[in-house]
Amino acid sequence: MAPCTVVDKRAADGDEAAAAAAALSLIHRHRALAKTVRNSDWLSLLRRLKASGRFRTSASLLPPSGHMHLYGRVRPGAVGLIFDGGAVDLQHALCWPSGVFAKTEHHLHVGADGTVTLSGPCRLRLSSLEGLRAANEEADRRHAVWQHAGGERPEPSLYNEVSVELSGKDVAAIFVRSHEERHLVLALGLRSLFRHLFCGRPLPLLRITPEGGACVVAHDEQLALLSAACAPGGLPWACDASGVAPRLPIDASDFPE
Repeated sequence: MAPCTVVDKRAADGDEAAAAAAALSLIHRHRALAKTVRNSDWLSLLRRLKASGRFRTSASLLPPSGHMHLYGRVRPGAVGLIFDGGAVDLQHALCWPSGVFAKTEHHLHVGADGTVTLSGPCRLRLSSLEGLRAANEEADRRHAVWQHAGGERPEPSLYNEVSVELSGKDVAAIFVRSHEERHLVLALGLRSLFRHLFCGRPLPLLRITPEGGACVVAHDEQLALLSAACAPGGLPWACDASGVAPRLPIDASDFPE
C-alpha cells in the first residue's frame, strides 16, 4: 500500500462540517448515488476502492429528500456510501426504475475491453437517468403534499438501480440506515478505517432512512454513544457474537472531549 501524506488532524476535523454540508447538498441537488453494503463485505470493498481504479457496480439515485427504501435489509447491510454523481461518468450508466429487480450480478457482463452486455429480461426494462429523476421528484412531491395537507402518508419509493463505474475518490459520505446503536458503532469504525486508508480525508456521517430521509448524525449523538460504551457495564449488546460484523476500532482522536 502506498504511504500516506501526513495530514493535520485538526484541519481535517475542521473540514468535516463543510464536507457534511456538501454531502447533503449532493442529495438535495439530486446528484447523490447511494450504495448499500453487506456488513461482511466492507473490508473487500474498501480494499477494492483503495487498490483499483474505477470499477462497475450498482447504486441508487437518491431523491432530493432522501426518502427511499434502499437495496437490501437493514440488519445485514446497516451502512453504506454516498458517491458524488457529478464526479462520475454517467453517460455510460445503465438505469432501472424502482420496482425492477435487474439482478445485475447475474445478468450484466463486463468484457476484458470494458464492453457491457446484458442478458435476461433486465435488458428490456432499462430506463434513463431522466426517468429516475422524474420518478424521484414525483415521490417527493407526494410526500410534500402529505406534509402540508395530512391524510394517509405515502409510502417512500423502492430503490432504483444505476450501474456505473465508481472509485474511492468519488465517495462523499458514509451513512447509517437506522437508529440502532450497534449500526452507528459499525459506521464510526468504518469511517475511521476509511480515513486511515485515504490519508486523513474527512468523511461525514449521515443517516438515511425511508421515514426520516437524509440528515447528519450529530457529533453529540456520536459522543454520547461512545461515552455509554466506555461507562461501567458498557453497551449490553457489545458482547453478542451474533451482532453486526466486522468489528472495527474507532479513532478516538475524532472526539477530543
